[in-house]
Amino acid sequence: MSVTIKDIAMLAGVSFQAVSAALNGNGSSRVSASKKEKILKIARELNYVPSAVARKFVGGNTKAIGIVTAMDSSWNIYLAAEICSFLASQGYNTLASHFDINNYCALNSLLELVSRGVDGIIVLNSENSSELQKGLNIPYVLGSHSNTDGYDVAVNNKTTGYIATRHLLEHGHSRVMYLGVMNLPGNERLKGWERAHIERKIVLGQDDSVALRNIEGNLDKLLTLVRKKKTTAIFCSNDYVAGKLIKALLENGIRVPEDIAVMGCNGHSFIEFCPVSVSTVIQPIRPQAEAIVNLLLKRIEAKELHSEPARIDIEPVLWPGESCGCRQEKLKELYRINTLGSLEKNMILNFNRNILEE
Repeated sequence: MSVTIKDIAMLAGVSFQAVSAALNGNGSSRVSASKKEKILKIARELNYVPSAVARKFVGGNTKAIGIVTAMDSSWNIYLAAEICSFLASQGYNTLASHFDINNYCALNSLLELVSRGVDGIIVLNSENSSELQKGLNIPYVLGSHSNTDGYDVAVNNKTTGYIATRHLLEHGHSRVMYLGVMNLPGNERLKGWERAHIERKIVLGQDDSVALRNIEGNLDKLLTLVRKKKTTAIFCSNDYVAGKLIKALLENGIRVPEDIAVMGCNGHSFIEFCPVSVSTVIQPIRPQAEAIVNLLLKRIEAKELHSEPARIDIEPVLWPGESCGCRQEKLKELYRINTLGSLEKNMILNFNRNILEE
C-alpha cells in the first residue's frame, strides 16, 4: 500500500496541510524549519512518492505534459522527441499516447492523458483537431503539418512548395511538374508550386500535377507522361517520393539533374546517401518544438483554456543537393556518432553545424 500525506502527517504530529506545504516547498507557509526537516526526513524514510493527481487537486502543477500524435509517421516521432527534450530542460516529464493515420481512438487517448492529471496537452498533426478540442479542459497546443483546422504552430507548407519550385525555375526550366502521393484539396505545398508559376505567368495544365495514386504508382505511366510533356524538372511532395523517383530515372537511363532535375522536401538524412544527393526544403524541427513548448507553458501559466489559434508559421529552409543541379562535390563527411532520421539533427549531433542558420 502506498504512503500518503496523511500517513506522514500522523507520524510527524502535524496537519496534512503542513505536510503538503513542506513537500511542495511553499515558502509562505507557517511550518517551522525544524518541523519541515522532520516531515522531509519521514517522507524519505518511507520512500514517499507524491501523487500527480493529488497535487493537481490542491491547485499545484504535476510538471507533466501529455503528447498525442500518430506514431506511424517518422516526422511526428522526430518532432515529439525534440519536444520531450525541450520540456525536460524546463523540468517537465512527458506522457505520450498515439492515434493511427485515421485518428482512430485519438479522443480516448487524449482523455486518458487528461485523467492522469497532466498540466497541458500537445496534439501533433491530427486531422480532426476541432473534435479533439471539445474534450479538453486544460491548456493545449495544436501542432500541424497542414496549416489547417485551427493550428497553433506549423511549418509554412505553401512557402515550402513555393521556394522549391522557384529554385527549379531559376535554374532555367520552363515549368516544373508536381509529383505527389495523392493531391488532396487544400494541399498547401501544391498551392506554393502553383504560386511560383503564376509569378512567372506560366500557364499550368491539368497533367502538370501528378498523383501517384491516380496512376496506381505505375512507373511506365509516369515516364510516358514525362516524355510526352518533355518534363525537365519535378518537385516531389516529400523526400521519399524524390529518392524513389531518382532511382527510377537513373535505372531508365535518365540522368539527374542533366536530363531531369528533382527536388524533394522535409529534410530526411537519407537524402545525402542517394546515388544523387537529393535537393530538399527542410521542415525545421527544433524551431517547431521550441515554439510549441513555449506557447504551451505560457498558456499553462496563464491558465488559458480554449485559446484562439496562434497560427505561428515556422519558415522552411532550402537545402540544395546535386539533384537540382547546384552541388557537385562528392560526399566528404561520414557521420561520427550515428545517423539519425533528420538531416537537421544529424548535422548538430555529428558536426556541431546548425544548418538552419547557414
